Amino acid sequence: MFRPIIESYQTNGFLHHAYLIVGEKETAYLALIESLGIIEGTANTILEKYETFGIAESRELVSRSARHNWHGGREFVILIADRYTSEAQNALLKLFEEPRDSLHFFILGKQTNDFLPTLRSRMMVVEHDARNENKLDEEKNLAKEFLTATPIKRLDLIAKELKRELPREGWLPFLNALEIVCHEKRPLHEQALIEISAVRRYLVDPASSPRLLFEHLALVLSPC
Repeated sequence: MFRPIIESYQTNGFLHHAYLIVGEKETAYLALIESLGIIEGTANTILEKYETFGIAESRELVSRSARHNWHGGREFVILIADRYTSEAQNALLKLFEEPRDSLHFFILGKQTNDFLPTLRSRMMVVEHDARNENKLDEEKNLAKEFLTATPIKRLDLIAKELKRELPREGWLPFLNALEIVCHEKRPLHEQALIEISAVRRYLVDPASSPRLLFEHLALVLSPC
């Protein structure tokens, strides 16, 4: 799951600023470390473990993250906690909305619903759970169909999804699948990743329209 993302960074230097990795923490952590090992020596990796990641820890992280990177290169911060308080998550919103260049977060948790929708919308969600592989494959197949289709066909696909009357956060799995597929593309579909990141930011806004956001993607992305 992680390897295509890390390999695309190794090849093209493009990496999302924050990943939410949900599942059994130990196996997810080992899989993540194995993937990060692909670029060992090119990034500074920081591991932080907590029983509870609270408001004090969150504010300290925000403060440290705002400081200039004197080492140069990429910085990877891996957070592992049994519990992330709502206050701590709210304190991270600004950091994940306007991250410092070359700083990337990998947040490990038990399940997606443990995290606020506003925070999830600022991260790419990676479900490290074999039970979800079939669902992920379905989303990826839909994403591949969307990316290779003409704008008219894409609008038809969006119209079908709208009939499911998904809640706002119900669009995130499809958005995540689009990002994963774009990471796997060779050459990297960088413009698509930029557009997807923009949609991810706007999707959390209650005033925005998921229909208009995904119709925008349907029209502006070049077939690939």
